[in-house]
Amino acid sequence: RQASFTGNLLYQTDIKNEDHMIVTGLSFTYDNLRQQLDSTRLFTSLQLPGIFAEYTYKHGERISFIAAMRLDYSKQTSLQYAPRVHARFDLDKKQNTTLRLSAGRGYRVADILNENQFLLASSRTFVYQGNPITEAAWNYGFSLHQKYKLKKREGSFTVDFFRTDFTAQNTIDIENENGITTLYPKQGKSFSNSLMAEWNMEIAKGWDIKLAYKWEDVRMTYHHLLMQKALHFIHRGLFSTSYKIPNNKAQFDLIMPIYGKSRMPNSFAESTINKFSNPYILLNFQILTKFKIGEFFAGVENMA
Repeated sequence: RQASFTGNLLYQTDIKNEDHMIVTGLSFTYDNLRQQLDSTRLFTSLQLPGIFAEYTYKHGERISFIAAMRLDYSKQTSLQYAPRVHARFDLDKKQNTTLRLSAGRGYRVADILNENQFLLASSRTFVYQGNPITEAAWNYGFSLHQKYKLKKREGSFTVDFFRTDFTAQNTIDIENENGITTLYPKQGKSFSNSLMAEWNMEIAKGWDIKLAYKWEDVRMTYHHLLMQKALHFIHRGLFSTSYKIPNNKAQFDLIMPIYGKSRMPNSFAESTINKFSNPYILLNFQILTKFKIGEFFAGVENMA
C-alpha cells in the first residue's frame, strides 16, 4: 500500500541576456509505503524537503554548459548533496559532430523488495542483515555523436562511455550455498563501466539498418571478494533492420538481440566463481500491412 506526493516551486530568470540563465526552486517529496512478504513486514515513511539551483550558459549554437546543485534532507537520508555538470560541444559548423560530457553525484531511497521480485521465482528466502540504506554514487562519462551522408543516404554513429562508483549501496547477495538471499549494506568496492556503440544507416530508400553493441563491467564485493555481478550480461549486441515498400502500405521488421555470457551465482555447493552461462541469440520478426479500413499485424517473437 502506497501513498505519494511530489511538489516543486521554480523560479527562472536570465542574467543580462538569454546566454546566461538561472533556475532555482524548492521541492518536497512524501512517500508512505507498507509491504508484507510472508512474515516480513516493511514500512517506509519518507518526508524529503529539498532546495536546488541550476545555471545554464550558451555560447552561440555550438556550446552549452550546465552546472547544478541540490540539497535534500530527511531522517532516512540525512543531508544529501547532488552536484552535477553537463557540457555540449558541436565540433563543426554544420553540427554533425557533437560531444557531450557529464559528471555528478546522485542518490536514491531503494525499494529493496519490489526491485528484486524476480528472485522470488526460485523460492528464495529473504534475510535482512540491517535496514536498507540510501544509495549514493558518482557518475561521469562522455558521448560522441557523428552524423554523415554516404551516396546521399543519411547515417549516424554514436559511442558512449560512463563510469559509476558507488559510495553507498544495498547488496543483494545470492552467493550462498543454501539458496538464501541476504540483503545488507555494501562491504567493499562497487562500480560499473559501461561502453555502448551504435550505428544507423539508410542503405536504400525505405530500408534502414541498426547495429549496436554494449559492454558492461559491473563488479560488487561479495564475502570479501570483488566479483562480476551475478546474472548480469557482460556483452550485448543488437541487429535491427526495417523495410517499407514504396507505397508505404507494408513494413517488415527484423530484430535480433544478442546476449553474451553472465556469471552464475554461487548458490550451490558445486558452483564456482568462474562459472558462466552460454551466450544466446533471439529473433523477432513482424509484418505490418495497411488497408483503407484498417491494419493487419503479424509477428513471431523469441525465436532461438
